[in-house]
Amino acid sequence: MRTGAGALTNSWAKTLKQIRVPFPSLARVVELYAGESIVVIAAPGVGKTLFALNFAAQSGAKTLYLSADTSERNVSLNLAAMATGELKEDVKKAIKETNPDYREAIKDYEAEIRKAFPNLIVDNSPSISLEAVVQKSYALADIWGDYPELLVLDIATNIERPSDDYGSWDQLWNQIKMVARHLGCGVLVLHHVKEGYAANGNVAPQLSDGQYKPHKHLEIELGLYRPGPHEFRVIVLKNRDGKDQVTIPMVMDYPTATLIDNA
Repeated sequence: MRTGAGALTNSWAKTLKQIRVPFPSLARVVELYAGESIVVIAAPGVGKTLFALNFAAQSGAKTLYLSADTSERNVSLNLAAMATGELKEDVKKAIKETNPDYREAIKDYEAEIRKAFPNLIVDNSPSISLEAVVQKSYALADIWGDYPELLVLDIATNIERPSDDYGSWDQLWNQIKMVARHLGCGVLVLHHVKEGYAANGNVAPQLSDGQYKPHKHLEIELGLYRPGPHEFRVIVLKNRDGKDQVTIPMVMDYPTATLIDNA
């Protein structure tokens, strides 16, 4: 009995580990624990990838970022701008082949990214296999001494599913939960809204707007939208252990790919 109780206590202790939510206004409402998942829904172009990159980079959590949707070039441009504070357009100019020093510029930016975000590993495979994600996490444990604290899956439609039928989405959401619990990490999964009034990205999505009903399975659901050209909003649509229907105003500085909390 004592062995069993000890094992239970150790297992429970792991689930009490918090993954830091880096934005104070959001952290006052949402807490992410090991073994839990957040799904982030938004229309295309609102800034799901920028939100996730800033979340991972600013959290300080050891992160495996699976970027099947966003190209390696765009992820690198965003990270270079975030690491240096330079405009993305200036980074683009510096690494163009027409610049005689472009090779050195690329090396310099890569060094700045590694220095600024040593906690972040980006994988740009064109599709995401959850089985492969687990294997990659095992490999990272040899480097970090433990599994990743945070997994980012960009984007849900690029994750391999058992089949193409509608019911396979229920299986996928449950598999994501299983991966989070198996590895003892937090998961941030990006997802599209379905067609409708929220698809233009300038009004707040509702809980039912996420394609294939992730809210029925995952612990937390956030919605992103841009009510104006320079405005960025995060709405807490589902929060199993806290308040929901809370809207948090933030600023997304798109030229430098940086998310700023208004707190």
